[in-house]
Amino acid sequence: MLEAILGSAADDSVRIDLDAAGSGEITAAVSLVRSICPVLCIGTYNRKPPGGEVLYLRVPAAGADRAAVSLQQHGFKVLTVHRESDLRSASECVARN
Repeated sequence: MLEAILGSAADDSVRIDLDAAGSGEITAAVSLVRSICPVLCIGTYNRKPPGGEVLYLRVPAAGADRAAVSLQQHGFKVLTVHRESDLRSASECVARN
């Protein structure tokens, strides 16, 4: 499960997090991103209160910036764009402490 969210260090992927409640139709967001680059993984998770549901899309790093900008231009609420190698380093640091 963790690898699906964080990716692997070898895949050079980026995770785009969207506010699922404030981003309209999830299928429209996925279709838009797929028109720019491949979608490697799709999922959701809940943020701690008062958060809400987050939709995440893992995409190749080469198309991530274009995908995030396009999502924003089409009215989707992009929360953050994470490079997977940065997330993995942070999670490994937390696990050691």
